[in-house]
Amino acid sequence: MSAPSTTGIKFAYVFTVILAIITTSIIYTMPLAERTQLLREGGPIEGLSAAGYIVVLIYAIVIFSNRYIKQYHYLLLLIAFFAMRELDFDKRFTTMGVLKSKFLVSPDVPLLQKVIGGLVLALLIYCVVYTLLLHGRPLVKRLFNPALHHWGILLGLACMVFSKSVDGLGRKVKGWTGYELDYVTVKNASALEECLELFIPLFFLLAFVAYARLIASPQQLRSGSP
Repeated sequence: MSAPSTTGIKFAYVFTVILAIITTSIIYTMPLAERTQLLREGGPIEGLSAAGYIVVLIYAIVIFSNRYIKQYHYLLLLIAFFAMRELDFDKRFTTMGVLKSKFLVSPDVPLLQKVIGGLVLALLIYCVVYTLLLHGRPLVKRLFNPALHHWGILLGLACMVFSKSVDGLGRKVKGWTGYELDYVTVKNASALEECLELFIPLFFLLAFVAYARLIASPQQLRSGSP
């Protein structure tokens, strides 16, 4: 079987990067009140981000065989965690956000919530650690010569890291330097964070598509043949 063409995936990467730049530029030019409404907690942008992760999960389940799903279950669980984070599941059902450092020791959090939240955190840690152990070193080794599916992972991770670096920028700058950023700068940083988060699942989806084309035909993926 001849190797599948990579032109479509390469074009999709370029198109998605351009789309991210255009989308961010459009949102930045919007009036502040409209932009705030669009980027609010639980708003349209967060909803689209969560939907993106759900699409990634559906694609993986439909395209890949049970063997691949079992083998890479931790990656799919991570994608599910990202979707739930966008839907604010980490703080919607508990007294305090599950991801907060004080969650397990705070006297304000009921014991049952601590037990359930602790189990969820343990599962999340397992997925992160397992992913790093199995894929961290190979990804670093291919950093300067990445395969096509690595581009989606690297672009998604870059968006993730940068979005977290500007999350709460005003609070971080004030804590580090004592300097208080103006309101517009803080809002601009928040807008950039949400825009970056919107495109993380799209890059991950492209990584899954590229990997599926790399390893086998769709028939082999469903049958589990190597």
